[in-house]
Amino acid sequence: MLAESGVQPVKVTTEKVGEAQVALNVEVDPATFEDARRKVYRRLVGSIRIPGFRPGKAPIYVVERFVGREAFLEEALNDLAPRILQQVQETEGLDILARSAVEVAQLEPLTIRMVVQVRPKVELGNYRSIRLERPVAAVTDEEVDQRLEDLRRRYATLEPVDRPAEAGDRVVADITGWVGDEEFVRREDYELTAGEDSAIFPPGFGQQLIGRARGETVEFALTYPDDFQVGQLAGKEARFRVTVNDIKVERLPELDDEFARTVEGEFETLDQLREHIRSELLRQKEEQAENEYRRQVLEAVIAGANVEIPPVMVEQQVERMVEDLADRLAQMRLNLVQYLRGTGRTEEQLREEFRPQARRILLEQLVLDAVAEAEGIEVTEEELRTEAEDIGGQAGEARDQVMEFFTQGAGREHLVNIIRRRRALERLVEIAASPEPPTETEPTEGSGDDEGNQSA
Repeated sequence: MLAESGVQPVKVTTEKVGEAQVALNVEVDPATFEDARRKVYRRLVGSIRIPGFRPGKAPIYVVERFVGREAFLEEALNDLAPRILQQVQETEGLDILARSAVEVAQLEPLTIRMVVQVRPKVELGNYRSIRLERPVAAVTDEEVDQRLEDLRRRYATLEPVDRPAEAGDRVVADITGWVGDEEFVRREDYELTAGEDSAIFPPGFGQQLIGRARGETVEFALTYPDDFQVGQLAGKEARFRVTVNDIKVERLPELDDEFARTVEGEFETLDQLREHIRSELLRQKEEQAENEYRRQVLEAVIAGANVEIPPVMVEQQVERMVEDLADRLAQMRLNLVQYLRGTGRTEEQLREEFRPQARRILLEQLVLDAVAEAEGIEVTEEELRTEAEDIGGQAGEARDQVMEFFTQGAGREHLVNIIRRRRALERLVEIAASPEPPTETEPTEGSGDDEGNQSA
């Protein structure tokens, strides 16, 4: 294999310099380096014109001097680096994902230095010893009453009143807002609730409406919070002019059997509606409790694991997240530039915000991949086909294209990863909820992999 790569055996020393990063100091065999120099020479000599020499006839030392010894050396080492890395992967057992630029550590003997990022290995710890109590979901009478009250408000009617606005009234108003001399908002017949905050206006806006009468115009200033969702308004003081056009009060229906019959669904009595609400609340709370339990189990497994994630994998995940955001924006007929301008951020700031989330996603994926390997979890063709059919069934006319995507190539690998990780988490939940202690010694180390490089 070394002969095939054209590289004579080299002397290599390794040094860990960061998460899943290794510095390689490689002493290059003189004959190997000379071969690389001559390859660069043959590549350059025919494409450059050197005074005093016919094209392609200048000797190697002249070409080297003409392009610059440092540039010539860099070209030769970059040509040689992939072949050296192939040998290092075989001799040192490193699965290299990316490398830095080649640096010359010393000339005699020629020694080069590269920092490589390697595929991480996951040390799981004793995950089979984890035991967590499963929560029991329950619904209180107060929660049922609150849901009934929410329903009453949904079915409420609004009636105009001839008095100043009180807390809870619906106020219809024309609103104009400025930051400095620049107008940033104008709304006509905009409806708000007096005394309550609004998503697009600063805290306290709703309070300013209390006591205002129909036809009254008021001006006031408020400050947006520093963490406001629209970056260009965050922390800014804004002036507003509000003209009240109408004031309405909510009229809630009586809570009785007649009300129950008006609600969507076939309910004859208020008691039937109450029981339906209770069962729906219980279903929702059980689902929330189960999701939270799964999160706690995974968190406990991660806490006991040792995972180093190379920067290149984080950046690849960040890139996927940026692309996903761009796709979602495109569905709303927006683009990333417009989004960044509207939120007052640069693309690099967005990427920096994404990095912790990207790292967390990779951490969960790597741990679940290692659990799947340790537990011998494999995805069957039947599972894959069923999952693809479920996804395809939601795609309407694009069903066939979706099915084709998820049953071959990268789409298939992506779906295999999803199923395998889901089953790994189900296995972890089964272990954590079991009353019995572990009866066998489990593997504690598995090899992690990033999405798209797994096999079924």
